[in-house]
Amino acid sequence: MGLLTLILISSVAALHLATAERVQRNAQLDLRRAVLEAAGLAPPEAPAEVHALFQQTVTAVSTAPDGAPDR
Repeated sequence: MGLLTLILISSVAALHLATAERVQRNAQLDLRRAVLEAAGLAPPEAPAEVHALFQQTVTAVSTAPDGAPDR
């Protein structure tokens, strides 16, 4: 039983490590699509097109503690 547990835990850990990059890319793609939709733009289906449209239209702006834009 202990051997089976070790095999299953190792399999799950390996799967997690193997898919971590893909999960991160998909999360970034979902966020970019959501930002484009919130801006009133229809996000394209292809991930490369989403990335290109995002790069062309979105500018990151952070706010300083005094409320002034910090670019």
